[in-house]
Amino acid sequence: MNYNKIFAIISYLQYPVIMVGVYYTFLQDFDKVLIFMGLGIGFATLEDTSKTQTKLDKIVFEHPKMGKIFLGFISIMTLLAIGYGAFGYLFSDTEKVKDLSVGFIVFGIGMIGLLKTGSEMFDNQRKDKKRN
Repeated sequence: MNYNKIFAIISYLQYPVIMVGVYYTFLQDFDKVLIFMGLGIGFATLEDTSKTQTKLDKIVFEHPKMGKIFLGFISIMTLLAIGYGAFGYLFSDTEKVKDLSVGFIVFGIGMIGLLKTGSEMFDNQRKDKKRN
């Protein structure tokens, strides 16, 4: 049984889950937007990292400088999302802020997966590391 193919198939769940998140943007229910976007990002991380998925992936991950900038940006976003979520959840008495904070925590957890996948793609796709 090829688990990589199974995970690649499961990764397509990212699209309907992200669409649910987009739906909640119209309702301005941002805690649910963050939860579903984080879940969608989590499903996206199940893709095969030995291949680039889009032209943008190819541009970013083949160039060492751009790949490092991208991974740094994702790292900062992840820390901010989890940090804001934890701070809001622990120190707020307002229920709406706590709900939004849970959304930020779930979004941050999805971003951790994206960071891991991005680092694997960066290692697999770099032009300066590829063998001829």
